[in-house]
Amino acid sequence: MTAQPVALAAVLDVASGQVDPRERPYCDLLHVGGDNIESDTGRLFGLRKAGELNLISGKYAFGPEDVLYSKIRPALNKVALPDFAGICSADMYPLRPRPGLLERRYLAYLLRHHDFLTFALKHSSRTNIPKINRDALLTYRVSLPPVPEQRRIADILDKADAIRRKRKQAMALTEDLLRSAFLDMFGDPVTNPKGWESVAIEDIASSDRHALAIGPFGSNLLASDYAGTGHPVIFVRDLVTGLFDWKSRVYVSHAKFAELAAHHARPGDVLVTKMGDPPGTACVLPEGFPPAVVTADVVKVSVDRQRVHPEYLAAALNSSCGRFQVARITAGVTRGKITLRDFRLVRVRLPPLPNQLRFVAFVTRVGRLRGGIAGSVRVSDSLFAALVDLAFRSEISVTNRPRPGVFVSGDR
Repeated sequence: MTAQPVALAAVLDVASGQVDPRERPYCDLLHVGGDNIESDTGRLFGLRKAGELNLISGKYAFGPEDVLYSKIRPALNKVALPDFAGICSADMYPLRPRPGLLERRYLAYLLRHHDFLTFALKHSSRTNIPKINRDALLTYRVSLPPVPEQRRIADILDKADAIRRKRKQAMALTEDLLRSAFLDMFGDPVTNPKGWESVAIEDIASSDRHALAIGPFGSNLLASDYAGTGHPVIFVRDLVTGLFDWKSRVYVSHAKFAELAAHHARPGDVLVTKMGDPPGTACVLPEGFPPAVVTADVVKVSVDRQRVHPEYLAAALNSSCGRFQVARITAGVTRGKITLRDFRLVRVRLPPLPNQLRFVAFVTRVGRLRGGIAGSVRVSDSLFAALVDLAFRSEISVTNRPRPGVFVSGDR
């Protein structure tokens, strides 16, 4: 018999007391913010001790028994399972499952499931930055199997997740292969043993008025402008080192596309992440892809084809020298960001075009391999999502409506 649905308030606790990150022992602990959590996977990156970040009060302490959930922009689906004690941003909730009622890993998968995501989006504040508050989160109702069954389900999902992660690691190995080939053909760009010319990005951009551009800001492109058909919208998540992998599946209408002429990207343009860990990841918009619009966190470069091939420029930016230069112009405490003004002045070594074309031929061969791996990653992601759905469909109540619950004090 299926268990009766219960509110999350009955099976977990939420941290309510805030701590001062400037005081001991908290200043010696690692700090986790939303920008330190990778969407969907929960991978933690770029962590630093709180005392190194000049933080002010208003943080929560958490332990290795907690699940961290980012209440800001629930659509980003940021859920993490830290294996250490630390402090987190006030934009996150440390959720502590009650022993004997809720398994920690099961809770993490539940929070990533699209039923909960739909609930969180529906109950988020209607502002420029959507946020689900503590009271709403705790009203979510779920039919929980016994804890041993929760562990069994979590074990199965962990194994499936490990498979898709291995495929993503294979993709990372192809990135290393391209970097090694770049060094072999052109030498170390820092020492420049072959004496190639050094040029600024702005000097090798095309003469087009909008050759160097970023996406529109603020009200010029809102979520309400997104559509199911039309011209593609390109986000940071679509840019992989040396590979364009359009995961977003978001469009704008033809009318909106025409309105955003300054932010168009076309096949052959170099796309660079303006924000990320780290920023500066570059790839080329492939031939055959429809004319698109970039978002505010993406830089678009249309190059002068008489001087530089787009694939060479992307590889130069992804090289150790390119990353070093981008790091020098990166600002931001928890997540780095670069400006278009600074990026224009980044310099790259420019070998003769025939040399570049030999490298591009190699990139093309590796690109076919990477495309196959990227396809397998997408398949494994899809199968994993289906498995999660299968695991929870019989357990999750589909009648989640806000009901009175037991709430802890704190942020509302």
